[in-house]
Amino acid sequence: MNIKALKQEQLELAKHIVINNKLTKVKLVAGCDVIGTADDTLICCITLVDYKTLKLVDSVVTTAKAPIKYIPGFLGFREGPIIVNTFISLKQKPDVLLVKGHGIAHPRKMGIASQLGLQLDTPTIGVATKLLTGKTKDGKIVIEGKVRGAEVHTKEYAKPIYVSPGHLVSLAKSIEIVKNTTKQPHKLPEPIFIAHKLAKKFKKKMEANE
Repeated sequence: MNIKALKQEQLELAKHIVINNKLTKVKLVAGCDVIGTADDTLICCITLVDYKTLKLVDSVVTTAKAPIKYIPGFLGFREGPIIVNTFISLKQKPDVLLVKGHGIAHPRKMGIASQLGLQLDTPTIGVATKLLTGKTKDGKIVIEGKVRGAEVHTKEYAKPIYVSPGHLVSLAKSIEIVKNTTKQPHKLPEPIFIAHKLAKKFKKKMEANE
């Protein structure tokens, strides 16, 4: 695996990222999560929920062999292909996709949410549980002197989540959507929380049949 080549690809892709506030009407929100098995099979679930009610509208689960091992900063190359294939299977296209990972809060502004946003030509938001790079100051994620995301407290007594725009959405709108799709007692937005739960259920069933 040529890490140098992957870095260069990320830098080139980052030139095409658009951060704007044109996402105004949101009716359907998708969330995705990917989990792995002992033999490095990936299980991806994408959910589609109603933005107002947070009720599940649709969900798709697929499996595939991981193309590369997990390397911090290059999650898009490992999980991106299966997420794209799963997304295509949704019956309706969401207005925005919430991705478990980072958007532009990434050393090269190309977290998995940004990479998927470009590939799918869809507004994306990165939602992570840990910082990949940068520091937080007054609730903002600052990288190389610029604000690239925010820490959002969604659950009392729990550590914050880190939100950053991926593509075709602003930071303010990203925070708003994440807050509006999160409900107690869960820390992560419902589209991602449900996707994780369904992926785990599928994994358990798959292992039981082996």
